[in-house]
Amino acid sequence: EMTRVVLARLASDPGATLISIRQNDWHRPCQCERCAAVAAEEGSQAGPLLRFVNAIAAEVAKKFSEAWVETLAYQYTRTAPLKVRPRSNVVVRPCSIASPRARWVTG
Repeated sequence: EMTRVVLARLASDPGATLISIRQNDWHRPCQCERCAAVAAEEGSQAGPLLRFVNAIAAEVAKKFSEAWVETLAYQYTRTAPLKVRPRSNVVVRPCSIASPRARWVTG
């Protein structure tokens, strides 16, 4: 379903070159059996997210060769996975809310 939505969004805006697929903004990753197994295998909750994003990015590359798929390394996905790597059309942006800069911005 997410792949369908992403492809439809890109098709609706021919000038789009970036689409973002991100985790929910909270501290509770999916705990289903399949996601938990992938997280254990990858040593990080980033494993299930990046595998998901990569699967969508593979389909995006077939129809929109110039488009990038972006995601965040954020909260529970900041630790890099052990095995999976981003596809060539995937951008992973570090987003460290715990950095000293975050304190400067928020006061």
